Amino acid sequence: TPYGRKIRVDREFAYRAVNYIVQGTASDMMKEAIVECNSYLRELDKRIYVLMTIHDELIMEGHIDDVTEEIKTELATRMTDTKGHLALSMAVDFKTTTTNWAEKA
Repeated sequence: TPYGRKIRVDREFAYRAVNYIVQGTASDMMKEAIVECNSYLRELDKRIYVLMTIHDELIMEGHIDDVTEEIKTELATRMTDTKGHLALSMAVDFKTTTTNWAEKA
């Protein structure tokens, strides 16, 4: 992958390599985003925490008084920074809720 992960593919199933590279790269990006966001949130010492991932979503939970537009902007920057591994731009969409995850808007 662009992040340096080696993927072994049996020659008989070489057609699978493209998907492995795409999925592996997405996985590497998500792992890096989790680490970057968690490190940033720990530095802030706010009541905002990285909880989990669901497919291509990074779920965070925070106290409503601690979540600011400045923090959202910084998190978006850290989530999209590929550190030169990829030359692409990505959008980050924040959805919030004060009741439960099923009602995020």
